[in-house]
Amino acid sequence: ITASKVTCHNVTLNWTPATDNISAQSKLSYLAYYSLSSSMNTVSDIESHGSAYGSYTENISSNNITGLDLSTDYYFNVIVMDEAENKSCYSMVNQKTRDKAYMVSDINPEGSSVPSDFIIFNGLLYFNADNGTNGRELWHYDSVSDSAGFIDIKTGTEGSNPSYPQEFNGKIYFNADGDSNGRELWSYNGINAPSLVYNINPGSGSR
Repeated sequence: ITASKVTCHNVTLNWTPATDNISAQSKLSYLAYYSLSSSMNTVSDIESHGSAYGSYTENISSNNITGLDLSTDYYFNVIVMDEAENKSCYSMVNQKTRDKAYMVSDINPEGSSVPSDFIIFNGLLYFNADNGTNGRELWHYDSVSDSAGFIDIKTGTEGSNPSYPQEFNGKIYFNADGDSNGRELWSYNGINAPSLVYNINPGSGSR
């Protein structure tokens, strides 16, 4: 078992699917347990000292454990059961949840990225930030995959500096400097590349 995507209250457990001489691999069921006790090394210990998260589910290899206390050491394990209700378990894993405040992503390893202008859109957190290489651009953070990425609207080191984002009709609208048109109104639908909506002041930008 490995632990990933650790937050203040959540831990995702991942494991390799088991094999069995009675049931097909796809018919094996899994149940994750968590505990403050380290006595989680056998099926009996797990069922005695652990708290089950959900119920037995067939053919899964991960589970996101939510509702945990922040900054707390937890012990996790998973019981696997075949169709004859024979049970076995994995090796226990220990994981501490994060403190209330923690760094999500080190966008600019050489300095400060100064993220700002946050907006939630389609389940992602969007903002502008400077990674020290591409200038200030449009970034997004996915809390599920615990990953961050950016969209390079204005190539080079200067950056487009997208600002004042607003969601409207399935898109994010913001002002940005796309280079040739100056600072104008842009939009992004989360799928296609950001595009210029309207060149209000041709040439120098409307600001």
